[in-house]
Amino acid sequence: MNNRKPLADAQELHKKGRIKDAERRYRKLLKRAPGDPEISFYLGLALLQTGRGREAVGYFETVAKVAPNDPMVRDHLGQALLAAHQYSKAIEQHLKAKALAPNRPEVLFNLGIALEQSGYFAEAAAEYRKAVQLAPNFFPAWANLGANLHKSGFYTDALPVLRKAHELNPGAPEPLATLISALEFTFQDEEADRLTDKFLQIAAQHPAGLLMNAKKQERAGNIEAACDLWRQATVAPLDDFRRSGAWYELAKLQDKQGHYHEAFQCFEKSNALSASRREVSLMDPQERPRMVAAYLHRSSDAWVPKNPGQTIADMPPLFFFVGFPRSGTTLMEQVLGAHPMIETTNEKSPFTDILDALPVKTKKQLPEALDSLTGEQMDSLRETFLRSARNITGSDLAESSLVDKLPLNLVELGPIQFLLPEAKAIIALRDPRDVCLSCFMQNFNLNQSMVQFLTLESTARYYSAVMELWLHYRKTLSMKWIEYRYEDLVADFEGTARHVLDFMDLPWDDSVNRYAEHARNKDIQTPSRVAVTQPINSRAVSRWRNYEEELKPILPILEPFVKEFGYEPS
Repeated sequence: MNNRKPLADAQELHKKGRIKDAERRYRKLLKRAPGDPEISFYLGLALLQTGRGREAVGYFETVAKVAPNDPMVRDHLGQALLAAHQYSKAIEQHLKAKALAPNRPEVLFNLGIALEQSGYFAEAAAEYRKAVQLAPNFFPAWANLGANLHKSGFYTDALPVLRKAHELNPGAPEPLATLISALEFTFQDEEADRLTDKFLQIAAQHPAGLLMNAKKQERAGNIEAACDLWRQATVAPLDDFRRSGAWYELAKLQDKQGHYHEAFQCFEKSNALSASRREVSLMDPQERPRMVAAYLHRSSDAWVPKNPGQTIADMPPLFFFVGFPRSGTTLMEQVLGAHPMIETTNEKSPFTDILDALPVKTKKQLPEALDSLTGEQMDSLRETFLRSARNITGSDLAESSLVDKLPLNLVELGPIQFLLPEAKAIIALRDPRDVCLSCFMQNFNLNQSMVQFLTLESTARYYSAVMELWLHYRKTLSMKWIEYRYEDLVADFEGTARHVLDFMDLPWDDSVNRYAEHARNKDIQTPSRVAVTQPINSRAVSRWRNYEEELKPILPILEPFVKEFGYEPS
């Protein structure tokens, strides 16, 4: 029996949006012609469009067996697998679609979605960028790229992308909401207020309007009104990402008003929602603690290469600035970065590119596999580091000292000494209780390390593991290092800054005192971006005492480090 006319009728229903009716027709046709690839494709499409991706997978797989080189079949199979939460299989199909049709913007766009939902944010951004290069008016790709950059903390980079998305579709609320948020993060409050008013005009009923209005009230100093709006947002029909943000903003305002018990409860709710996000479920929370443990059991000899290779003649004086997150590293980086003879990396560590450049087998078997590197491989990795450092800083580094700042490179000091033996280390310390409280109270972009901070206990245990490794490194590494305390920088700014500059063999320069002005011209991606543009103050010193009751369960874990680093016991 000829199914083409009935199939055309079903497709017409599909085009008119009568998907359920079309689905019933497709199913009847498949009973007459089991396995027909064209009917199977359209039935799979109907199922995918009505939220039944798991059921759609089998129909697209049937078509893929008959048409393995059709990129759109692979693309739709990838979409169905993604909807069925089969992430690695979805990416595999989308990569096959890309290989078959590398210049189709929608194929690249859907690959980007699969990568992003699987936690590969940088890789997803690259695919979105390719899509908009091929199709400059492809609004969904611009919107997704802007949201991706914003969620990754690249607020300045996100601004022109989000502006383009808004230009292409001025009535779309999501990219406008994200644009307003990016403006807030980059201190462009006047434009943020203006666009907030516009958003509330074009999308008055959109749940995100609560968030933006709350922010506007907060900027205007109407704290009670802002708190009321944040409370409304916590029960509004928002996604977990935004509801988590609402609890977080409410928590900050409660803390600012001295309502510490209420603030702590809000931080807990924010973190619990973050823990439930899809990308977190794909992470192994024990990956980083396992690596820390592996490094802890290496002897001092293990961090000295047997095949050292050659020293790079034009490597600048090299300093790794590390510490546990929330130890005040952003403040000191801006202080050092204001010095005319120092270039800093603003949390974009060139050493990360060394690790990425390691052979796959070596990378998977760190730290033991470092021993198998040849002298030539060591030379190549050092060249990779220097090239990356120049790209990040925009300088040839011929007359500058380089500060590679990424706090948790503290864990990597062993491999750093192994691969870059000329490097020295600057270690930031802060009261362990303030550090752990502050980590718990931040709305970080989540990765394998930041997920450790979603509960107080996991925060304290990760702090303990990392700082125990630092105490081990103190005894076993041969590199030169210096410690300084955040509290000392606050109490004696010039004396502490001079202490660090002396270690770097650099003279004092009065521009260091203008670090806040320097910071205002930087795209700072850490939670301290606002604080480091303000005059230095002691508000964050001993902040943990406001939450002493809530911290009681973790104080025994932190007490050895409180004593070791010279702080008053609890």
